[in-house]
Amino acid sequence: MTEETAMHNLATYWREQAEHWAEQEKEWREVVLFCQKIKAEPSPEATTATTELPKKETGDIAPTKPQRDPATLKTIGDLRKALLDDFKIKSTDQLAELNISAWTELTLPPAEAYTKVAASRR
Repeated sequence: MTEETAMHNLATYWREQAEHWAEQEKEWREVVLFCQKIKAEPSPEATTATTELPKKETGDIAPTKPQRDPATLKTIGDLRKALLDDFKIKSTDQLAELNISAWTELTLPPAEAYTKVAASRR
């Protein structure tokens, strides 16, 4: 194969790739437009469904227990994720919940800190 043939083959390859990418982009734009159209249209279920939330029964509520084994929390990252997932405490409020102003001030192991928060949420 000569250098000229190799250059021609390479140019042909990249031209075909560019055409393929242009076709892919066109298809993706159609998908995006379709999704936007679906999102804008209210579903039949949404228009006929009741907006009233079901009423909860009153009575004694059992105290909440930790939703996970605190011993599985080994790092501050694990603790932060658990507090968000289990108690819906935002990261900005987690420090206040633990009475610290920075994570470097945390003296308790993550498992103990989680247990402390869980106890205060009961």
